[in-house]
Amino acid sequence: MPDISSSTTLDSLRQSIEALSLEVALRDLSSREGMQPLVPMLAQIGQYAKSAGIGAIAEIAASTPDTEPAWLHAVARMQQVFAEPEPQAAPAALNQDPELVADFIMESRSIFPLSRLNCSRWSRILVMRKPSTLFFADSTRSKAGGVSGI
Repeated sequence: MPDISSSTTLDSLRQSIEALSLEVALRDLSSREGMQPLVPMLAQIGQYAKSAGIGAIAEIAASTPDTEPAWLHAVARMQQVFAEPEPQAAPAALNQDPELVADFIMESRSIFPLSRLNCSRWSRILVMRKPSTLFFADSTRSKAGGVSGI
């Protein structure tokens, strides 16, 4: 279930960035007096970004632009960072999860009991032909064959 406070913070951050974008587009930023009212908006964006855990936007908000192109660039960069999806953590290799490996071995023992196989006829090597189909390699024949009589 999503965290409501996190969702509210993200909504507030998005709205604040949009409001700042509108102000930057409409204001005359040729003087410091025109830029001064935008500084508190930028500080608020920084607070929302820290609360939401978006460090890149917090960094941008921490620096106060001093020219119109710098303001435009800062707002555009914040919008870009906000729109980018968060990078997902790389999934861990399945063979690195000892609990998963142990569960797989236990389940496979119940599905393919070795006591029911004629081990002198069939090798214990599994050959995967298709991702969803397992075949045992027949050591007495030249090609892989399915296990019958299990």
